[in-house]
Amino acid sequence: MNIRKTLKTMVPAALVGLSMLTAGCRSSLYYAAERGDAQAVEHAIRVQGANPDAPLDPGNASWCGLTLMLLFHIDMVMYPATLGTWHAMWGGDPPTERLYDWATETPLQAAKRRGHQNVVETLNACQVK
Repeated sequence: MNIRKTLKTMVPAALVGLSMLTAGCRSSLYYAAERGDAQAVEHAIRVQGANPDAPLDPGNASWCGLTLMLLFHIDMVMYPATLGTWHAMWGGDPPTERLYDWATETPLQAAKRRGHQNVVETLNACQVK
């Protein structure tokens, strides 16, 4: 009974903590591209020297690596526990796959996904060749 109560309190706390760790992984360029701010995108590339091809901020990418390692262990427990039927039981991709897809999305892909054509054009004009 105590283990169940501990798990009920610790698992949500751990998931909140992991989501807070990943929040610092993105660069200001990514967030500007995601919200459609073409001026901030151009400023980040030309003045701050941000790389438009980098999905993560190089200084904070280690947090995403740590989170990915922690989530991988959750997947290693959940796959055998659900007999490989994760999709049917939980209705989505495993946490590690979702984090990996999120972490590899570039600012250009984020702008395309949100439909910010002006930012897409700015990023294409500023691409590192």
